[in-house]
Amino acid sequence: MKHSNQSTAYQKGFTILELMIVVTIAAILGALAMPEIGYTLQTNKLKTSASDMHLSLLLARSEAIKRNSSVTVSQVGNGWEVKSGTNLLRKYDELPASVSMACNGTCPSTITYGRTGRATPSGTEFRFYMSGENVPARCVMININGKPRVYMDNDNDYTNGCT
Repeated sequence: MKHSNQSTAYQKGFTILELMIVVTIAAILGALAMPEIGYTLQTNKLKTSASDMHLSLLLARSEAIKRNSSVTVSQVGNGWEVKSGTNLLRKYDELPASVSMACNGTCPSTITYGRTGRATPSGTEFRFYMSGENVPARCVMININGKPRVYMDNDNDYTNGCT
């Protein structure tokens, strides 16, 4: 097969018009997604705070049973720590500035798990919420057996707990 010596000049790349159309579409999609991203970030802060409390209570309960001795979860500033006697098992940092915590009644400064895995006081409900935000609160409830559970508020009123 014989090749021709004629070469056709092909341009490679994009025109400025094509690039401007792509940038415009990306800006429109970004503007549409921005409110949802903010809501997701706020929700994740609440989920993380409630999960940290839930995990600290689970750790305290399992360690109390395993060690056959008392383990405490104590509030330290705006965070908490899990201790077995004088041994620090885990320390949880302060809550994010936008997240608040409340309880049914007054929040206990210390929750003690005995060697049977029961908590004193039991029936405590920790509520994690954001004032002025339309983000459902998360609650961590300690049942009579000492098991913590996480619930989501369904009525967007954190003051009455997670109903």
